Amino acid sequence: DVPVVVTTRALAPNEALAGALGTELRRLDRLPHDVFHDLKDVGPLVVSRGRLRSGVVLKRSHCEQPILVRRGQLVKMLVRRGPVVVTDRGGAEQSGRLGDTIRLKSASTQKTLLGVIRTSGIVELP
Repeated sequence: DVPVVVTTRALAPNEALAGALGTELRRLDRLPHDVFHDLKDVGPLVVSRGRLRSGVVLKRSHCEQPILVRRGQLVKMLVRRGPVVVTDRGGAEQSGRLGDTIRLKSASTQKTLLGVIRTSGIVELP
């Protein structure tokens, strides 16, 4: 038997997994290949699609990164050049997750730009 991460209550799509997981011992020969074995490996993930019942062995395919920027949200835009960081505000024209490239409209210039989501509400321009 090996430890696996299981849901401790029912979860809806896009619901955060934090606080709704535990571990149980299960037979290795009855487990799918993409299960989580440790709670610390789950991190800030959310349920990707479909509901999960209580007691379900959590697979990587059940999860995805949460949306950190929503379309229409005002975000902080960063440009880094060596030790210099320039910031501006802009409106997100697309929703996205950590590491996604999205379109933004600069609040100061009204130009449409592309940037990479670095954290909630912060987008870095190349």
